[in-house]
Amino acid sequence: MEEIGYKLGRKFMAEFVDTGSVLYTIERLNRLLVPNDEPTVDGDTYGEFMKVAAPVIAVDNHILFMGEYPGKEELEKAVHEALG
Repeated sequence: MEEIGYKLGRKFMAEFVDTGSVLYTIERLNRLLVPNDEPTVDGDTYGEFMKVAAPVIAVDNHILFMGEYPGKEELEKAVHEALG
């Protein structure tokens, strides 16, 4: 991510959420899911959500990828468009 920001000449902060803290992860996910019109998660749905949707990659609270690891070029293009 830092390399992509450097190439684009933009400064941004990346946040990697440690899923070891389930309550914090649920809180962060919901703060991301709500503005993207995605269903929220709770203690009962968290495990199933993570099986299907992890990783979640977003820029400026806009979800770029869910449930897939994009290739470097695909990620770079998506970040560039999001920061456009």
